[in-house]
Amino acid sequence: MKKLIAISVMLVLLTSAVFAQEITVGAVVEVGMKVGNADGSATEAPSKYGFSGVHNVNRFSFSAQNDDGTYGGFLRFDIMSAQAHEVRPSFAYIWWQPIDQVWLFLGKHNDGQFESSGNAAHNFHGGGRIGAVIDAGYGYNGTAFTNSANGNESFNLSATIKPVDMFTLNLSLWMPPGWGSHGAIGTTGNRNGSFENILSHLFAQAVVNVGVGTLYVTFDGDGDNWRNGAAAAPHPGLVNDAGDRTEPMQFGVSFHSTSLVEGLDFGVGFNYAPNDVWVGDDQGGPKGPINFGLYAYYTGGDWGVKARGRMFLGQDDKIAANEGAYFFQADIMPWYNFGAFEARLNIRIQDWKQHKDSTVDAFGFVINPYVLYPIDKGYMSVGFIYESEKYCGIKDGRWRIPIGFAFNF
Repeated sequence: MKKLIAISVMLVLLTSAVFAQEITVGAVVEVGMKVGNADGSATEAPSKYGFSGVHNVNRFSFSAQNDDGTYGGFLRFDIMSAQAHEVRPSFAYIWWQPIDQVWLFLGKHNDGQFESSGNAAHNFHGGGRIGAVIDAGYGYNGTAFTNSANGNESFNLSATIKPVDMFTLNLSLWMPPGWGSHGAIGTTGNRNGSFENILSHLFAQAVVNVGVGTLYVTFDGDGDNWRNGAAAAPHPGLVNDAGDRTEPMQFGVSFHSTSLVEGLDFGVGFNYAPNDVWVGDDQGGPKGPINFGLYAYYTGGDWGVKARGRMFLGQDDKIAANEGAYFFQADIMPWYNFGAFEARLNIRIQDWKQHKDSTVDAFGFVINPYVLYPIDKGYMSVGFIYESEKYCGIKDGRWRIPIGFAFNF
């Protein structure tokens, strides 16, 4: 930890010297605890009660730019796990804007650049994600909507080109990490940094303002993936000759609008991975080769309703085990602001099938009311979560009472 602090201070001093500007420093701390029933299995109902502690976001960040606002840097450290006590930079990049129409980026951006899931993902709950909600929305990022560049520990060279106000082109090249003291370049397997593999990972996205909304058209190339070796490959057939996992090529289209109806914000998305063959759990939740998503927010002053849904389908011609496979999930959440606090009620239904002939009843639901109490520079959240038996896979279901706290400075 002393070494980490020393390195952080050094980076801050170097950044200050380069940019000769004030450095913006920020931090977010979100912690919580849960009380609920414990243990249990598909054949045995929970028989005990207990506590658990959780932190969602504990991070601190530094940013600075030059006098002209054309060159800058950003560094953010995240505490990744309360158990592992792991602190690492999740954002570390330099950006440069040589002319008004071009923006260049080099570095690491863990949240993913050029994400087009909009309000279907993390913004669905916004504040209050820490423990109070069943799902912050990870399953909507790069699955039901078009995929994003960067993210998930990758390192990218990216460019944004905006020749006219109504059109933007985003480009990004992924690079594997150069492990070792000299950052050696690999050419095979999960460290494949060859030109051929890097170019095969090309991410290209056209963003068009069509007057009533914004249209995103995205291509994300395939290639060897450094994050997973053959033993972790969940996609049958998606391995290269060396036995390492590869990423499927993806095409995506999504549309977002806030101007068609007063108070309404909505979006629809379609994402297709033609070489993907699999439906099942992956990082961020179930996904498949054919993906649909939508969301809609309506705000009427002190009250509103949010809704979102996603569906994934298997490809029958790729692997017989996925014939007729599908996954469906939908959330609806009315809310009301009472002034001193805001109350929300999130209701979810979910169903999925591994094969068209499967007789397993997988239809489940979640009831998740919670309240947000704003406090100076933060909030407190208290909620209740009930997951049905078919949703959580535990006989008679399970329940939790989450209590969370957040502070920003």
